[in-house]
Amino acid sequence: MKDSLRQTCYSLIRTDAVFFDLVTRKETMGFGLWRFAGEDISFWLSPAVKDALEAAGSIRGTIEARVSEVVEQTITNDLKPDYTQEQLLPFAIELRDLINEEMSITGLLRKATIASEGADTTLVFVLFNHLEGYKGAVRTLQQLYRARKMLDQISQVSRVGGWEIDLIRNRMTWSKVTREIHEVGDDFIPNPENIVQFYKEGENRELLRQLSFDAMKYGRSLDHDFQIITTTGKEVWIRVIAYSEFHKDKCVRLYGTIQDVDAEKKAALELIESKRQAEAANVAKSEFLANMSHEIRTPLNSIIGFSELLLQSELDEVQGQYLNSVHNSGVVLLELINDILDFSKIEAGKLELYIEKTDFVEMCEQIADILRYRIAKSNLEFLLNLDQKSPPFIWADSIRLKQVVINLLGNAAKFTEQGEIEFSVLVIDEHTPPEGLHTVTLRFEVRDTGIGIARQKQNQIFNAFAQADGSTTRKYGGTGLGLAISNSLLQLMDSTLELESEEGKGSRFWFDVTLPYSREKRAESYDLEKISSVLIVDDNDNNARILQKVMESRNISCTVFSSGEQAINHLKSFSGSYDALISDYHMPEMDGIEMIRNIREDLGINSQQLPILLLHSDANDKVIFKACARYDIQRQMNKPVSSKQIYDALARLRSPVPVSKKSPEAEQHWSTNRIYRILIADDNRANMVLARALVKKFIPNARISEAADGKEAVLLYQEERPDLILMDVQMPEMSGYEATERIRMSYLDDKTLIIALTAGAIKGEKERCLEAGMNDYLSKPINVGELERQLKYYLGNS
Repeated sequence: MKDSLRQTCYSLIRTDAVFFDLVTRKETMGFGLWRFAGEDISFWLSPAVKDALEAAGSIRGTIEARVSEVVEQTITNDLKPDYTQEQLLPFAIELRDLINEEMSITGLLRKATIASEGADTTLVFVLFNHLEGYKGAVRTLQQLYRARKMLDQISQVSRVGGWEIDLIRNRMTWSKVTREIHEVGDDFIPNPENIVQFYKEGENRELLRQLSFDAMKYGRSLDHDFQIITTTGKEVWIRVIAYSEFHKDKCVRLYGTIQDVDAEKKAALELIESKRQAEAANVAKSEFLANMSHEIRTPLNSIIGFSELLLQSELDEVQGQYLNSVHNSGVVLLELINDILDFSKIEAGKLELYIEKTDFVEMCEQIADILRYRIAKSNLEFLLNLDQKSPPFIWADSIRLKQVVINLLGNAAKFTEQGEIEFSVLVIDEHTPPEGLHTVTLRFEVRDTGIGIARQKQNQIFNAFAQADGSTTRKYGGTGLGLAISNSLLQLMDSTLELESEEGKGSRFWFDVTLPYSREKRAESYDLEKISSVLIVDDNDNNARILQKVMESRNISCTVFSSGEQAINHLKSFSGSYDALISDYHMPEMDGIEMIRNIREDLGINSQQLPILLLHSDANDKVIFKACARYDIQRQMNKPVSSKQIYDALARLRSPVPVSKKSPEAEQHWSTNRIYRILIADDNRANMVLARALVKKFIPNARISEAADGKEAVLLYQEERPDLILMDVQMPEMSGYEATERIRMSYLDDKTLIIALTAGAIKGEKERCLEAGMNDYLSKPINVGELERQLKYYLGNS
């Protein structure tokens, strides 16, 4: 039917000159044909008209029905029986009620009679004028309508309202949402004066006035949160955004948005309050830890300090063993406290690294020294294997680096009953750019022959408070924090712990760290020019290999044997000579001392012909000392030994230095006979006695005064004006901080030396002491060497 109407329409246009003239006019933009056959109405539209109706979207059907209705009414009411084809009837259809805009469809109607269609059929030809204008207008209006509807929906959901102030007419307009936010009806007429009353009195109103003035005067945009009180008395947070419009340097309009941000603002304020409470709780936790640290470290200070002093006195063997157990127990307890404090710092995110220039070899030697005695008591081989390409100096937090390695070595010693423990450092990579930092990647590794760890439990041991199983804790002890703390420390160094282990065969822990380094040469106190060849005797292949590498790095040739019998047989037939013999003590069948006895007595080779360096890991020094004296062994050293220590020992082998447990230099402490006035302030009597003993050790003629609290310390200072004050920081009545500040401020004294004594171990303690006016800081338990260093530094040159 549609195709039939189309063909009829085009047939009419072609055969009727009037139709053709109308269609081809400029103002005619489309046409159509309506067919009326009784109650049946059908129509056909040209493509241009169809496109126009497509733009109308959902109201297209309504528009088509409206046009059909107008066509029907027009020909029914207005056409007379004598109507002729030449008559044209104009029409107009208003669309305001459909698209809410002043828009209409206009055109011309012309009736046509087609004989073949029958007497009851009427055709009406319709021309649409200005169709393109209508099409564009309808499309634009539809888009605007949809956009406005969408914006209204977004505005409702996001609670964002609009507003505008016409400063020329002094008229203000609010959107629907803005009215809802302020809880006012449609009858409320906003103006620049009455809207201020919504803003909460005080800072809110003053800030609104100031920012509004800046916007109108200087064109500054406004974006700020305010608190308003609605008409129902509800307090609501809103966000006001404003922009200004100027004409000829005069502000003519302010406009912008108002957003309901009450929920977000209150959530943010709650978050701030929660954060404040969390920070307060963290501070309280830190203070609790500081207090607990102080309370525990205070008695530990006495236990470790007095036992260390007594160990340096004349004791019989049993007394020495008992006292050494007391001292070691105190040190272990201190390590546990430090682990708990470190773990708390890690949890709070307060653990930081302190980077400084570090002597690499010396650091490794210190690590070995700390574990040497403990491992020796277990009759284990302790190997120190340092890559000869290692840099002399690195930039690192040596304390934390040592802490990680010592923890690994401590675990190795704890879980190894026989065999050996090796601490090695290997250079993995060097980066030496033309400009910038030179860096080296070092692999720190600890290997043992201990109980090992089952594969399914290897990940578990890195968790806090965890060990391989419950029986491990019961048998070997420990908190289970060591590896978790070590891993957290290594994360600060961009590294992590790695593990290889087999149950019953031992474990291998390692980590790689990349550090800046310096190739600055280390000052050496040894001369190896006279050492060209050495004889090495050691049944441990790993230790013999390490010694061989150490020798070869200095172009010293070496001959290696794994038993004393092999070495003796070799010397019997050897026609040459060696500059030194390096021998292990613990060897099967024939130990090192028995081998040396054979060399000295049976072969008749004296110390001038063959100087001897004896390496041992025996805790029974008396046997070693007697053997050294009897068989003219020039040097004895506790294993493990670093290359630096071996070189130094080889250089001194031919020097007439008496053999002793410690070198004379190590036994000599700094001391002075000058008379100094020393004030010790401490509320704990045991710590007072210990501090007095330590001071007397280094300054025998010191005149010591004692104060039990801060107030007494200030009074004694006023009377005696001491040269040095050892000031405990936590005391009743008046703390050490307050006493120091009183001395510095009230007496304007910046010359008296004040050294803090504190059992606190929380970050910032040292800074707080220095801020109060103290010169330095000593943590409890007091390290005797550190006290000596500070006394020498502050009083040694005075």
